[in-house]
Amino acid sequence: MKKQFTQLRLTALAGLALAASIGASQAQTFITTSYTNNFDVGTNTANFAGSGSVASWIYWYNTPGGNSPMTNDVSEDHNNNPASGSLQVVSPFLGVPGTQDVFFGTFNNGGGYDFSERANLTLYTNITFYIRMEPGVAPRQTGGTNTDYGTIGVGMINSSYGYEQFGAPTIPLAASNAWVQLNVPIDQTQANLASVPGIAFDIANYGGYPVINFTNEIDSLVVHLSPFTNPPPKLLGLQKAQPGLNAIASVTGAGGQYNRYQVCTVADTGLGFLGQPSVTYSWNITSFPTLTGGNFQQHFFIVGNYAPGQYDQAADYNLPDVFWITVQQSDGGVATMDFRLKTNEPGGNGMLFNTVDYTTNLALNTNMWPVEPIAAMTNVNGAIGTWSVTIANSTNITLSGPGGVTTNFNITAAQAALFADPVSLVLGGQPNNPNGAGKAVVYSSFSATGVSSPFSDNFTTDSTLNTSIWKNLSSDTNGLYLVPTTAAYWLPWTIPDAGFSLQQKASLNSPGGWTLPNVPIIRVNGADQALLSTAQLPSATQGYFELISFTASQLQVLLGGQTNAPGTLLGYTGSPTNVPGGAADGATVTVTINAVDPTFHIVSGNSDSVTLTSTADPNDSIPGGLSLVNGTLTVQPIILTTGNFTFTATDGGTPVLSPGTSASVEIDP
Repeated sequence: MKKQFTQLRLTALAGLALAASIGASQAQTFITTSYTNNFDVGTNTANFAGSGSVASWIYWYNTPGGNSPMTNDVSEDHNNNPASGSLQVVSPFLGVPGTQDVFFGTFNNGGGYDFSERANLTLYTNITFYIRMEPGVAPRQTGGTNTDYGTIGVGMINSSYGYEQFGAPTIPLAASNAWVQLNVPIDQTQANLASVPGIAFDIANYGGYPVINFTNEIDSLVVHLSPFTNPPPKLLGLQKAQPGLNAIASVTGAGGQYNRYQVCTVADTGLGFLGQPSVTYSWNITSFPTLTGGNFQQHFFIVGNYAPGQYDQAADYNLPDVFWITVQQSDGGVATMDFRLKTNEPGGNGMLFNTVDYTTNLALNTNMWPVEPIAAMTNVNGAIGTWSVTIANSTNITLSGPGGVTTNFNITAAQAALFADPVSLVLGGQPNNPNGAGKAVVYSSFSATGVSSPFSDNFTTDSTLNTSIWKNLSSDTNGLYLVPTTAAYWLPWTIPDAGFSLQQKASLNSPGGWTLPNVPIIRVNGADQALLSTAQLPSATQGYFELISFTASQLQVLLGGQTNAPGTLLGYTGSPTNVPGGAADGATVTVTINAVDPTFHIVSGNSDSVTLTSTADPNDSIPGGLSLVNGTLTVQPIILTTGNFTFTATDGGTPVLSPGTSASVEIDP
């Protein structure tokens, strides 16, 4: 067993959304070499879709989207090989601003959403591919000069059916009717890398280009296996946890320093100010990043004039009408609150940053936008405390901050009218500079009063994010986490860390005694980190932690009433609970299957396929197509017969783990 041993005394001590993933139903295997798709044509002599080398390649969402099949172009190959073609990519963007074409294919390539073969991308280094622009596609221009063909996002589809981007290289002018190779490193700081079903791409025109029909080809896609072995992860030391809604910044991933960590209201109606006598939106900040050069922003958006359900984490750019309120703090501890307003400007943010007064220079401000920010105020005592926006009679706005600082201004009735329901509210943070990495703005509460559907949320009394009020609308959902008051410390460590588990003990004076704390672990800011509660600390005065890599050797099968107990003779505690209903509609039996080492530690990262059987009637309902998720799986077979039965799990991975058989459970009538 590989260990990364770090002694951390609790007395010497001075984050955050739990990553969750869902596995597809197919049995899974893992590729062990570099992956290549040359988009060969087989016996086809004409363009084809939905089979062969493009069987799993689909237009995923937005434009054209709809899971429609992609086409192999048999006439274009970067090596001019008549037996090979390329992937044809059609993005019908003509007259369609603010959209994207996200498409993907899977490693096994048996059809759309074939997740049966995965890759552990922590073992891979980079993705290369060739790209070619069709003749006649107009390039992007700057100042009347052709510059490039925009960018193409490169990433993965994860096992939760989400797109995660590693990078967005520029498509150069040299790609005009010619093949150019692009290279994107795999971002090892991202979550969900251990079990990836396929590679995804994104062509977007949020920056205004292209709004033309955009056709290109992709060929010789390679995902490169690393020739080196990753070093073991290293513990980085404990950090005090701050209760409340934590918006923790990272500068890794596609958005870098402009990633956002935020929540958005679930309700579409009842939260607007239009037509109400007096509405107040208020939030309390309990912790704010220091020494960021004044870059880190706490933000609050009021978003109007959008289709219900169209939540957008870049609302200030993509959606037409936005109130944008920010709080930032200088290194000297002075906080500034700015109010910016954007109206009738979808797919842009020029109005939010306009500094030219049109009344004195109409030639440079033909839109007649107001000078921004429309209002600003400072608080010499810093960002900690309660901030609010009060809107009276729809147009009279008052900003308030800690210590009684305040300012007042008006907007026009026409501007206010754009914020009729549906209106959504967004609360969060953004680093804006690499110096904000790993730092967090923490909220203790938020309220909306005077609206037709008022609400308040005390984050310090919530145990998890209240999903009846909020949805996580972050660039990286791991960076938004509600830390309960029971939390004590964050314990981070370096990545990659596939196969490693955290252990702890109170003292080194005796052998053994290591335990695996059952704690949430998130990946943010280029590290994994566990959130330790006060009750889970190994001792009130000291503690020691280690990372250990267990090697799976067998399957363990537990029933309801039993709990995994590593380091014990049997590997579990408790006895199976009798289950009624076997002679009626069927008894629902809870069966948990674990991949364990010889001492019954669950081996995280294992995703082997497994088969479950029982000694009951073979016609009873036993689920099939099962796969472990991070070393464990819980299923509920239906048993129609009565008596005492056992369940056996067999492994389909490589190497094959020894089968496991449960204790006997009694099925009652």
